[in-house]
Amino acid sequence: MSKTAPAGKLTRQQLFFLISGIQIGVGILSLPAGLHKVARQDGWISAFIAGLMAALGLVFIHLVCRRFPGQALYDILDSVWGKYLGKFWTGLFIIYFWATGAVIFRIYLEILQIWMLPLTPRWVLIILLMLPVFYLVFNGLTVLGRFAEMLFLISAWIVILLYFPLREAHWYYLKPIGTAGLKAILLGSFKAALAMLGFEFYWLAYPYTSPRRRLLFWALAANGLVTILYMAVTVIAFAFYSPEEIESWRWPTLGLLKVIQFSFIERMEYVILALWVPVVLLTVIGMFYGAGLGTAHLLKRKDHRYLTLLLVLLAGVVDIFLPDADKLSKLGDYLGYAGLGLGILLPGLSWLLASLLPRGGMRNERN
Repeated sequence: MSKTAPAGKLTRQQLFFLISGIQIGVGILSLPAGLHKVARQDGWISAFIAGLMAALGLVFIHLVCRRFPGQALYDILDSVWGKYLGKFWTGLFIIYFWATGAVIFRIYLEILQIWMLPLTPRWVLIILLMLPVFYLVFNGLTVLGRFAEMLFLISAWIVILLYFPLREAHWYYLKPIGTAGLKAILLGSFKAALAMLGFEFYWLAYPYTSPRRRLLFWALAANGLVTILYMAVTVIAFAFYSPEEIESWRWPTLGLLKVIQFSFIERMEYVILALWVPVVLLTVIGMFYGAGLGTAHLLKRKDHRYLTLLLVLLAGVVDIFLPDADKLSKLGDYLGYAGLGLGILLPGLSWLLASLLPRGGMRNERN
């Protein structure tokens, strides 16, 4: 018999902050360079298409969850795909969530070491940053939702800083529009979609959110905000750097901040990197939370907290020995494609299959 998930642990506003926060992560720091290599000056169009792809995934997830309104993600997989295929998909989700969390954490560690703390041993940073991760994953979704809400409110002002590199923008770098070609733009959209992953957390959070009226609107609004932000950062970076210069940067978004100087702050990028730590941790925690829930489901445990802590601890140990971010880029691409499959294709197929099965039940909700 399928388990039910109690609604009411998250508000719709907290869901908005969770999805947008988990989507952003570290991808925004390197996205402009990656898009320019593929789609040249039309990379911002690729970012827009990627946002539409993520929105499609959210719609599919919502349709599936509406058909099984009282079930969590892994119970839905069992209901739709059966016992064995359901467990197979659950296993893939566990691997994807855990590996993505570990890789994102490792990449940001390297950014901190290169830009701010070159003499600090990696294991010291891992211990310091894992402490808030332990606390938040142990205290569950309600605390995580409040953390996301607080984080959004105290970090939203960072967007204003994009005004400063605008003053040195060369808009002719963006012309002519469309010369990269449709194929390059579409390939770039997959590159941008990898940076927007995190929207699949909607599948985890849906059964715990209340009220559910207009819930899809809040999820799409979160994705829309991230899409606009990614497009803005991409356009500004393309206009700020020359075509040759932007591809020489590993994290061009950080380079945009180097032009910002105040009489009392000379290296603004250091301040932003420090403030960005909790944003990255939110993404990492969301991934580990999903892996912990899946592991508890496979092992038939009611309390996932200690299993999640073990997964976090394992990731911390593995991150000590993982190679640098350049060598991890290929693994990150594979994880990204897996995320697109689990976040868009699987929900779409699950919805089609569930429509043919007399399981669950379509709940009469207004959207």
